[in-house]
Amino acid sequence: IRDHAGPAFGDMHLQEIRPMAYQKFIDSIIEGGLAHSTARRVHNAIYQCMKRAVLNGYITKNPCENVVIKKLPVKKLKFIEPSLVPQILEYLYRRDYTLGLFFETLFETGMRKGECAALRLDDIDWRENTLRVDQTLDFQPEEGDDLLGDPKTYSSTRIIKMRPKYMQKLKTYVKYRTEQKMLVGSLYNHELNLVF
Repeated sequence: IRDHAGPAFGDMHLQEIRPMAYQKFIDSIIEGGLAHSTARRVHNAIYQCMKRAVLNGYITKNPCENVVIKKLPVKKLKFIEPSLVPQILEYLYRRDYTLGLFFETLFETGMRKGECAALRLDDIDWRENTLRVDQTLDFQPEEGDDLLGDPKTYSSTRIIKMRPKYMQKLKTYVKYRTEQKMLVGSLYNHELNLVF
């Protein structure tokens, strides 16, 4: 509401917000690059506010009723040139080792970022040099939602064979992280047992 509705409607009285203006607002945030699911969350929040305004008698009709949240056609995906990957990783590792290894894992496996962030220590098979992908992490969970959930599709659950050189780097990192967790003690959330 603060980021999207405030700038659009913050100076208006509730009675001045008409369905056509609200539809234009929704269209504009989608055309501005907001993902369809994020636009739906923005709409749901504003819709509930307007519904409450109707119940309290501030307005007679909810201007958010019957809004159409269009899906824009998917733009052609852009890929990173493989020749640039070493430079990108070098920069990321210099900036932060965890960040570097996280992105190296993405490049090595093709995982989605939520799948990579949801990797737990139990998902690593050191003997077979594999990583198991069976969960995804929600970076912006709604209140009361679980942080970890099922992957995007049924076929997204998979075992990925990794290069020994990568696994050695991961093993060194996990050892370091384990030492850091021990220093933090009870303040660390051991329940999730995440790699990153």
